[in-house]
Amino acid sequence: MGEDELRLLDAPVCDLPFGLPQCTFYARDTQWLMRFAEGALDICEPFGIGVIFEGERPLRMENLELSREY
Repeated sequence: MGEDELRLLDAPVCDLPFGLPQCTFYARDTQWLMRFAEGALDICEPFGIGVIFEGERPLRMENLELSREY
């Protein structure tokens, strides 16, 4: 990530450069996915980024670049 992109992440949660959230919940599992279909970071192309949660706690971010189209 370049300096410009890192500066975009230095913001309050409500001001982060991600948009169009979509949630996926899995039956009988405490993990779930919040996919942001749009964003200002290069990593957001072409399918956005995913944030995996365990309950209310974020576990990791995933690059969806190599994923198949939703």
